[in-house]
Amino acid sequence: MCCASLYLLSGPLEVLEVSDVLLATERMTKDLFGSILRMAFLKKPKHICIAEQVTDKLERTLSLFDLICIGVGGTVGSGVFVLTGLIAREYAGPGVVISWIIAGICCIFSAMSYAEMACRIPSAGSTYAYAYCALGELPAVLAAWFLSLEYGISGAAVARSWGDKFIILLDSCCGLGSYLDPGYGVNVVAALLQCLVVCILLAGVSVGKLTVNFFTVLKMVVVLFIIVAGLALFHPANVSDWAPYGSAGILRGTVSSVVKCCVVYLCCCYQ
Repeated sequence: MCCASLYLLSGPLEVLEVSDVLLATERMTKDLFGSILRMAFLKKPKHICIAEQVTDKLERTLSLFDLICIGVGGTVGSGVFVLTGLIAREYAGPGVVISWIIAGICCIFSAMSYAEMACRIPSAGSTYAYAYCALGELPAVLAAWFLSLEYGISGAAVARSWGDKFIILLDSCCGLGSYLDPGYGVNVVAALLQCLVVCILLAGVSVGKLTVNFFTVLKMVVVLFIIVAGLALFHPANVSDWAPYGSAGILRGTVSSVVKCCVVYLCCCYQ
């Protein structure tokens, strides 16, 4: 009887204490989760970005010409030489000219957007700095990781492409390409090319910019040669059917061109 009385007396008190603990725990959890969210999406004030840029002690070694070469060199690659013929043959025909014009206009708008953003947030750090000021620290870290992953995958793909072309060139010239192609998906030339690029980067910005400028000028000379040779061998009969696949083919070629141009251009803007 005494035990029952004690149980009846202490029962409601225990329930009340447990409910208080649960409420306090829930409140603490919400406060902790809210604090984590506030810290994760904490934005970097714009005046701090500007102050850090003003007090930056790094020596500027890139001129306007160097920056233009970086942008042009990153945009004009093997894809430009190959993709034009592919779009003309598969999608647009001679109307590929219109496809590339529309793609160029889209890239101009993208360039204007990035120029405005760079003026609003004049800070080094590429996408990380932009996302830190606009969205918060967590989106900035994710953007930096995704960008690093993109550079790693694209760099490996470009090195593999160059390695395959070099092996084909050796086979056609002296038949030695098989010695550099052990099979099993291994590309020795691509690995050596990656090591060479790392050595150039370790040598400093001065060596890197000279390398980029040289290859950019070389690629522009190749582009000019293709244009002049194409005009010299031009036959009006080849453009008699301007759009063999209709406007849909031209628009499809535009989409392919825009994807190529915008992806490469965004990589240049993120640098």
